[in-house]
Amino acid sequence: MNNSGKTKRAASEQPTKRKPIVRVHPASIQLMVDTSWDFAHHHLWNDYPFEEEEIAKAKKYIRRYYRAISPYRFTRVANNRLRIFCERVMLAKKYVLRFPYRYIPNPRTWFDPKNAKGFRGTKEWYERGKVRNCKPIPSFIPPGTGIIPSLPNKERFYYTHSA
Repeated sequence: MNNSGKTKRAASEQPTKRKPIVRVHPASIQLMVDTSWDFAHHHLWNDYPFEEEEIAKAKKYIRRYYRAISPYRFTRVANNRLRIFCERVMLAKKYVLRFPYRYIPNPRTWFDPKNAKGFRGTKEWYERGKVRNCKPIPSFIPPGTGIIPSLPNKERFYYTHSA
């Protein structure tokens, strides 16, 4: 014992290092959610003015997508997840533009994780595209136009996209 009544620790009894608690700042997640929403809103719904309740519900589902990232990896992975999100949105747009009877439902329904034919369903398309090493998804498809790329140039169809 030392003079203060406390026992000295032996050199071999060093305290174990604790992993620091890492939390993602809410503003970081909100930035990713807002950016994702703006991209999807512009490309899938042509900036249609949805009610605040509809937007809030869609953003809640998008937030879940980013909260699934481990806080320890968030800074390294978040930008890649945003890129994947945008590619999946473009896959959905490309799918809808191929035939005029296809449509994207309202954001609340499309982003709902229980909806297998919504955003959740694009994960399989994205994975399949990665495996095939197919051409990258075009970063920009002009709103209101659709092209069926499998047809020869003279037989391509153009039609308006209605949300």
